[in-house]
Amino acid sequence: EVLAALAIIAIALMAVIQTTGMSTKQLARGQEVAYAHWVARNAGLRLQLGLEHTLTAGVWQGVDTIMGRSFYWSAKASQLPQSYALEIVVSVAARQGGPVLNRFVTYAPAQVKSHANP
Repeated sequence: EVLAALAIIAIALMAVIQTTGMSTKQLARGQEVAYAHWVARNAGLRLQLGLEHTLTAGVWQGVDTIMGRSFYWSAKASQLPQSYALEIVVSVAARQGGPVLNRFVTYAPAQVKSHANP
């Protein structure tokens, strides 16, 4: 009887340890995605405000560090059809060329070229 009880306790403890390990991995993943979201928003807003580059349609890349971790972002700005607005899509990965952890979309006015009449 004692051996059967010990076997049951061992099986239960293994399940608890496995569940704790999975919870820890999920927590780390959640933090990584949250950090990636902050990086995406910051990069998008810097582009939107013209702090990163003069905003025109195009593609940009960068690396931001947050909470001691580096994240790689790329942004694509494209002019919306029949408008003077740009759509900016920022994607963030933990490593260059890695899977996208988060994506952020924002909008900004497009640079309008004025045509002066002679």
